[in-house]
Amino acid sequence: MLRTTLSTAGRACIRPLANKIALQRASRQLDFLHDQCLCLQFSFVVAARSYGTGSTRSSNQFTFSTKYPRQKKLGGIGKGTGKTAKTAKRKHSGKQTRIPGLALPPRLRLATFKHGQPKQSAGKKPPKIEAKSAGKNGERQTTTAVQVGRRTPGPRRRLETAQSKRAQLAKEEEAAKVARHTAKFALAPTQFDSARPESLAVLKDRIRQSRFETMGLRPELVKSITEGLGHVRPTEVQALCIPQALENPYNPILCAAETGSGKTLAYLVPVINQLKQEEEDLAFAEKSRGDSSVDVIEAITAEGKTVSATSGLSSIRKIRRPRAVVIVPSRELVGQVTKIAKEISHVARLRIVGVHSAIPRHVSESMVATAPVDVLITTPGALIHLMESEGFALSQTRHVIVDEADTMFDEGFGSELKKVLVPARAFASELNRPCQFVFVSATLPRTVIRILDRDFPNITRITTPSLHRILPRLRQAFLRIDGSTTKQQMCLDVLKRAVVDDSRIIIFCNTRRSCGDLADFLRSKGYDAVDISSAVDVKERTKALARFAQAPSEGDEESDHVSKPMIAVATDIASRGLDTTNVGHVILYDFPQTAIDYLHRVGRTARNGAKGRATSIIAKKDRKMAMMIEQAVKRKTVLT
Repeated sequence: MLRTTLSTAGRACIRPLANKIALQRASRQLDFLHDQCLCLQFSFVVAARSYGTGSTRSSNQFTFSTKYPRQKKLGGIGKGTGKTAKTAKRKHSGKQTRIPGLALPPRLRLATFKHGQPKQSAGKKPPKIEAKSAGKNGERQTTTAVQVGRRTPGPRRRLETAQSKRAQLAKEEEAAKVARHTAKFALAPTQFDSARPESLAVLKDRIRQSRFETMGLRPELVKSITEGLGHVRPTEVQALCIPQALENPYNPILCAAETGSGKTLAYLVPVINQLKQEEEDLAFAEKSRGDSSVDVIEAITAEGKTVSATSGLSSIRKIRRPRAVVIVPSRELVGQVTKIAKEISHVARLRIVGVHSAIPRHVSESMVATAPVDVLITTPGALIHLMESEGFALSQTRHVIVDEADTMFDEGFGSELKKVLVPARAFASELNRPCQFVFVSATLPRTVIRILDRDFPNITRITTPSLHRILPRLRQAFLRIDGSTTKQQMCLDVLKRAVVDDSRIIIFCNTRRSCGDLADFLRSKGYDAVDISSAVDVKERTKALARFAQAPSEGDEESDHVSKPMIAVATDIASRGLDTTNVGHVILYDFPQTAIDYLHRVGRTARNGAKGRATSIIAKKDRKMAMMIEQAVKRKTVLT
């Protein structure tokens, strides 16, 4: 503590003679305590700490300098100097070495030293020390980093730093998201990616020689296909998949082929053929035992019709026990597959039932409870509702087909699909009754391959040479948006150049909001545009799809250009499995995020060998994916 009374400015240097000295001079009085004192130099006051006497100076002699504090040479730095045992012990114990002289506050210090610096707080880093350099005469000089306290950043600097950190964090999160997305949707290689042209030529020649009559199908089924559906020759996937499924009726199969290649017939025909063959084999066995072969009434349907079968078939045809289950991702696909299955099985006299979530639950239960079901076509959610109802089970199911497997194994359906596959496999194992699992897809993501290889190690893969390739008769255009136009205006310009073949056009959007906004915009411009997304009522959506699927009348072709083509503005609901044979042009208003979605969307046109066009509107954020696809199109290589 210091008590002072000064009439004039104090001196710069004061030498205390003892721990407590009373110095009285004319009109001055200074009292010093042994721990601390105050040093006055004209207009500012600073605090000083007393230090130990580690130098040659006597214990009662101190020198204070408010401008250049006197420092002691550190031990081990000059000739003839060395560390004493006491100093080494004190340093080893972690105590600070005291240096005589004035120690200024941190904000006024002119230099920092390796020894004698105050302890750092836990949140601050120690000051950096620069290297030592030699002087002219050989003595070593210490170059220190000048640091007059750490300046607190202003609000603007803090804001810029926070924004920079947030931007860097967002960039890292986006990169990680892209990496996960790429790993999830990356396409798996196929056996034909690196195949030689000679082997492909042999395979295609064998496919061209294939006929439905030579596949071992039942005569009534061949008649339904050739006369009822008008298919004279099988497609590539049908020629490869049908014989394999008939030859190994209970082995798991993975069937992958490009969009529009006839995959629905490829998995329906073997199932219906085997169900009918099973009935015939059982009837023959009953007849050989001497039982009479008469028709018996098994059940009465809700429409009042009777369902009859040969005696003895009640052991395989039971109420609430479907013999085959086909699982598809959407309601629209349920209706389409059900229609094809009924046309094929009309002569075979099999009962086909289609169930989806838009049908009330009590109606769905009555459809499977009033009569035996041979083939049940449903969505995962509707099938789970049936399985939760009383009396329904998959104990008689011999065939499980998963269509659009790349979509069904995604996060949206993966958990629901697992609830179906696990009980079906459990029944087959417990009852010692074989059950065939068939997975059908237009693309083969690596994630799907990993899941199937894990759950079905002995699965048979059947792929076509055109898998993951752009359809050969599809013309594609990539339009990039610049600052001179908007996406809606560019889409309008594309529609104005529509030709006769573009009387049916599908425009794909990524979101329901984008779909609705574009449909409203096109209707305001006088176009016949319908919104096909999950935001639209199911009945309205079904009517729109039915009208869109109809072939255009001759009156539509009045000139070389069609002024108002029928347009369906849709999300990915319309990109999976729907038969859009009459579509001549596909416009990607919002560019897809994966190559899988791209293949599904452009596959809505140029189907079954027909011609088609695809126009992609590319924004800045879509250029990387679009460039990869465009290069694959030009080189005619496989998309990855």
